[in-house]
Amino acid sequence: MTSTSGSDRQVLALSHAGTTAFGTTTAVALALEAARAGEEVLLIDLSPDGEATRWLQAEPWEEGQDVGAILDDDYPLGWARSLAVPTTDHERLRLVPASSGPAREPRAGAGPQLHHALTTADDYVLVVIDCGRIRSGARLVTALNAASDVVVTTTRSPKDLAEVSNIVASVEAYRRLIHDEGGNRSDLVRLRGVVVGAPAGGPAENASSTEEPELAEVPTDKAWSPLVLSPHVPVVPAEHGEPATRKRPFEIWTPGSTLSQHYGQLAAQLVDAMSDASTDD
Repeated sequence: MTSTSGSDRQVLALSHAGTTAFGTTTAVALALEAARAGEEVLLIDLSPDGEATRWLQAEPWEEGQDVGAILDDDYPLGWARSLAVPTTDHERLRLVPASSGPAREPRAGAGPQLHHALTTADDYVLVVIDCGRIRSGARLVTALNAASDVVVTTTRSPKDLAEVSNIVASVEAYRRLIHDEGGNRSDLVRLRGVVVGAPAGGPAENASSTEEPELAEVPTDKAWSPLVLSPHVPVVPAEHGEPATRKRPFEIWTPGSTLSQHYGQLAAQLVDAMSDASTDD
C-alpha cells in the first residue's frame, strides 16, 4: 500500500512470469537508470535466487543482516534503512541483500514485514523490490503490502506468457481485498504493465521482432496496458553452476549502451520521479 512510504516515494515491485534472469535484469536496470538520473534508489532482493545480490556483488554488513531478517521478524520497523548496503555500481544505489539463510520465503502468516521495514527509509525516492518468480502467495502478498506499483516481466515464450494472467489475477484479488477492508482507491497498488523480452535460447529473430506478443486475459485499458520494449530487450540468462560463477548482463552496467538506453526509456515511463522531471523540463 502506498501508506508504506512518504508522498514522494514510489515502491515498485517486479514479479517475474518466466525466467528469473530477465526479470532481475529489468529490476536492476530500472534501479540503475533511476540512480543515473539522480534519484536515491533502494533495491530489495526478495527473490530466493538472489540474482540481484550476486550481480551487484554485494555483501550484508554482517551474516544474517539481509532480507531474511525482515521476513523472519514480526515487526521489523525501519529495518530496511539499517540493512541497506552500498553498491559499487552507483553511489545512489543501495541494496538490501537476499536471504542467505532459511528465511528465503515469508513464514506462514507473513504480510506486513516489508511495509514495516520501509517506514523510516525516507532517503529514497524509489524502492525497487525484485520478487523473483512467484512460487509463494505469501511472498507476493509481502511485496504488495509494501508496494505502490507492480510490473510483471515475462518473455515471448508461450509458457511464460501464460503465467502473466495468474499474477494479474492475484494482484486484482489483493486489490479487491484492500478495497473490501475499507482502503481508499489511492491506497490500491497499481499494476503498471507488462515488460516483455525475448525468450532465453530462442531464435535470434525473436529478439528483434517488433510484433507485440499475445497477452491473453491481461486488461488493456490505459492503466493496465502492456509495456513492451521495442526492440525487445534480449534475455541474458545466468549460467548454471555455482552462484559465484554466474555472469551478470554486463551491458546494463555500461551507461549509454544500447541496453542501457532501452531501459532508460522504460524507466522514464515507470519511475514517477523521472517522469515528473521530464514533464518539468
